[in-house]
Amino acid sequence: MVEPLPSKQAMPVRSRSPAPSVPADRRLTRRLHLLVGVPDFEVPRHPHPFGRSRPDPTDAAFAAAGAGSGLSGPSAANALGLSTQVPRQPVVAVVGRPPKGLRNIRFVNHSNPHRINLNHMEIAFLEVLAGFDNVSEIDWPTALTRLRRIASTSGVDLRSLGIVARHERRKGIADRLASLASA
Repeated sequence: MVEPLPSKQAMPVRSRSPAPSVPADRRLTRRLHLLVGVPDFEVPRHPHPFGRSRPDPTDAAFAAAGAGSGLSGPSAANALGLSTQVPRQPVVAVVGRPPKGLRNIRFVNHSNPHRINLNHMEIAFLEVLAGFDNVSEIDWPTALTRLRRIASTSGVDLRSLGIVARHERRKGIADRLASLASA
């Protein structure tokens, strides 16, 4: 059986004045918007109509991997503007064993403990210098000017990269870094 709707007298009457729970500064901004003629936009209760988006997988990988982690391979080349190809899965370089439990991220492990002193951007530089021939779409002189510009604007310390490059097992990093530093 369906219950009848309550009568109008049982319904609470809402006043036109702002609710006491609305802060005073918000009431003032509403009045200002009305005076100036700006429409009053209400903040929706659910700002994301389809739910919250997932966090960036690289941010999650950096948080799980800790110090000495950074983009590697095609992910690093794309982040530094040396390639237009976007890898399907981000590739992250870590020191030691890669963390478990993160899907859709490919980890590359390295055994150089000096990498812990580098930030994410410096790790990306190191990885691009190591595998430049395999990941870059542009030639070395063009990449050299682009990497120098990025290094000067993003605060990449080339001296600390040189210290870490001396302890790397892969060949060619020190030579490319020396040509990058000389200018």
